[in-house]
Amino acid sequence: MMHQAHCPKLLAVFGPLSLAGALLSPTAQAAEGGGEWVIEEVVVTAQKRAQSAQDVPIALNAFNEDMLEQMGVTDFGDLTKATPGFSLSGGSDAFPSPYMRGIGTNDNGVGTDPSVGIYIDGIYASRKGGAIGDLMDIASVEVLKGPQGTLFGRNSIGGAISITTQKPDNEFSGKVDLKAGNYRLNALKGMINIPLIEGQLFMRLSAAKRQRDGWQTNIIDGKKGNEKDRESARLRFTWAATDNWEIDVVNFWSRWDDTAQYAESLERDPDLEYHPLTGVIDDKYAVAGGRDLNGTRPDEPVIEPQLQRKLRTHSITVNGDIAESLSFSSLTAYRTYETFSSSQYEGTEYFVIQNDGSLEFNESISQEFRLNGYTNVLNWFVGASFQRERTFLDFDISLADALDINGGAPFTEKSFVFNGTKAYAIYGDATWSVTDSLNITFGARYSLDEKAIDYDNPQQDEGLTIAMGQGVLFPIKSQFVNEDGVSTPSLAENASSWTNLSPRLVADYVLLEDMMLYASVTAGYKSGGFNTYPSPNRDFTTAVGIDLTNFDPNNPNSGSRFLKVFPEDHEEVQPEEVISYELGVKSTWLDRRLTLNASVFAFDYTELQVLVIGEFNVQLRNAGKAGAHGFEFDTSYHLNHNWTIALNGLFIDATFDEFVDQGRDLSGTDMYFSPSFSGNLSVDYHVPVRDWGEFRTFVSYGYQGEHSIDPDYVQEAYGLLSANISFSSADENWSVSLWGNNIEDKAYIRQYTDQGRAVQGHVGATRNEPRTYGMAVSYRF
Repeated sequence: MMHQAHCPKLLAVFGPLSLAGALLSPTAQAAEGGGEWVIEEVVVTAQKRAQSAQDVPIALNAFNEDMLEQMGVTDFGDLTKATPGFSLSGGSDAFPSPYMRGIGTNDNGVGTDPSVGIYIDGIYASRKGGAIGDLMDIASVEVLKGPQGTLFGRNSIGGAISITTQKPDNEFSGKVDLKAGNYRLNALKGMINIPLIEGQLFMRLSAAKRQRDGWQTNIIDGKKGNEKDRESARLRFTWAATDNWEIDVVNFWSRWDDTAQYAESLERDPDLEYHPLTGVIDDKYAVAGGRDLNGTRPDEPVIEPQLQRKLRTHSITVNGDIAESLSFSSLTAYRTYETFSSSQYEGTEYFVIQNDGSLEFNESISQEFRLNGYTNVLNWFVGASFQRERTFLDFDISLADALDINGGAPFTEKSFVFNGTKAYAIYGDATWSVTDSLNITFGARYSLDEKAIDYDNPQQDEGLTIAMGQGVLFPIKSQFVNEDGVSTPSLAENASSWTNLSPRLVADYVLLEDMMLYASVTAGYKSGGFNTYPSPNRDFTTAVGIDLTNFDPNNPNSGSRFLKVFPEDHEEVQPEEVISYELGVKSTWLDRRLTLNASVFAFDYTELQVLVIGEFNVQLRNAGKAGAHGFEFDTSYHLNHNWTIALNGLFIDATFDEFVDQGRDLSGTDMYFSPSFSGNLSVDYHVPVRDWGEFRTFVSYGYQGEHSIDPDYVQEAYGLLSANISFSSADENWSVSLWGNNIEDKAYIRQYTDQGRAVQGHVGATRNEPRTYGMAVSYRF
């Protein structure tokens, strides 16, 4: 049989899957030998070690399948309402950006890495748009706070989100879930588990389909926004080749064909008249049209926002024992995804600025090897990983002629960008059991990242007429010039590499039988990168401040600096680095009816990679320094047989120490998506109903305090109330439930887009989903 560790107090924090499976569930179980009821501790085996969340010296929030269902978490974005310190932003759902404890990125391009790593069954999901989606047949989701470099295949400077799906087993079983709700929601999920060869080969097939009408109405043409049409399927085989070796093969497919959400307007031109509903965020209407800004030209067609995606993943995982105290794992994966999106940015009835269509294609191959070993006093883990990633982004953008430099006609430019990444790493942890109570863990990661980018933008024939095929937003290759101003098309291709050594030191001490104290110092790293959209160096000092004296379209060295891209405007940005400090306690009280975990932390952040959007230009820069300190807690209390209360929260003070944005000194201002307080409260009540079954009510409330999402916009505090009322049959085969999300119908800005600021001060955003409710029926066999 596969070996399991026999030292539950030894902190074997070496494998992401061990963290992924260890969590506390707020359900109850009877204690041995008595009638007391306790909080159930779920222990799983990962990297051949059994480990509980209470034995892991890392701040984390963990959710099992039942908790996700009760809280109404159906997709990745819903986790934000249940996880303090976790936010999700971005220009659109096609380019989401996760933030953890204020650490994230506002760059939605392909030239940089995400700050929060997402792992599905241990496999790194490289690009954010291909990682975030609906949750199906999930065993657990764990959100780990702080830098994670010694436990995972890729660097995660802000934190890591580990998603574990259900594995096949030796029992024939299945499940069908039907859900219906307002806005004509229809959702179907199904699963069947089949032992193909008794005790040796198992298969699990999961599939889901979700359709829903849009809740948003564009008053200009009456069309709906935020319609959903999604399908996904996972086929998984597990082969117990021998008593000591297991092979897991996973094939996953997903398709989205959504009508995306229309933007809302936050800022507008004070000299123009707008529809009365423009800028009204808390309604279910959008104002999206194509009126000419100057009223002298025909209106443009109204663009329909779209979000289409195809994702495929194929992976093979091998686990086995080489010897009694030595185990081996191999994770091999191939992933592809293709995303198409389009949207109007500013949310008005005028044609201002819009994404006519962006097509991103990504292909990645990854390989990871792991070795785990232990002795009486030492548990150790070492891993090595390689990933190759290739990405292509085709981006089309149209702008109104607000400066009257194109004869009043709008113009369109196209961007073709190719990005390639190779990432190599060696990493590991070793835990020394100094005494029965004291453990010391040392870990380190060495990374080598190589990146190359090619700006292959076409001749901008639909662009600004006076530019005669040159790019104003997206330069063609001849516009790249050297330091002397001489056209050097080869500068449109760039490559660089970076290395880093990030250590980690942890000490944990079992003060009491059910209380552990820990302290850690961890270094984090995110590789350097490139600006996806380098812009020509120019100065719009007046409405017609374009000096094209002696400009020759065949000679980009003529004329002024306008339409030229100098080396400093497209050079790489340096890697980000962070040092994180944490002191924490994990404890269980009142005969295991109460868990109380807490930590204080601080971090120092240098070389932040920030996307700065100015007047007709976009630049990626290292912004300087930032820092934060805070306090986090997580508790669950089982009052009696029927009641369980869980509460978690995060207090944080996160500020930019050095940050200059377009000449504005923002030093001392709050980091984005870092509310001073965020938290979640849930109440779980269940009671038997004679011999028929069990009645259950689960209510949760997630709160986000006031926070900045941009240098110019602060989102007010808000809270989201959700509830699930269900009845399950005594044999647990049938259940029926009534559910509601955002019951109070709160509205807030979840994504912010200021690409239109240069066009007469227009700024847009998208809001959250309004109140949704419905009914669900489930059958298991």
